[in-house]
Amino acid sequence: QVQPVIEALASLMERIHQDRRIGFVSSPASPAVFAGSREDLEEMLGNLLDNAGKWARSRVCVDCGVSAGGLRIIVRDDGPG
Repeated sequence: QVQPVIEALASLMERIHQDRRIGFVSSPASPAVFAGSREDLEEMLGNLLDNAGKWARSRVCVDCGVSAGGLRIIVRDDGPG
């Protein structure tokens, strides 16, 4: 399951970036699953969320779903670029 990993990492990233008050929000619960190890998913998503947190002005959004039979994860921030 992808959603619990997203939620745990979002909570961790809010603590890491708390000095800048960056909010991390995720889409409503998704039944999407990752076809690899949880550790690999955590490493990939952790890197993406941390990078977004570094560049965000105030918010990072994570959307997760299934698209054309594959996993789709979109990480957006409100920073420049």
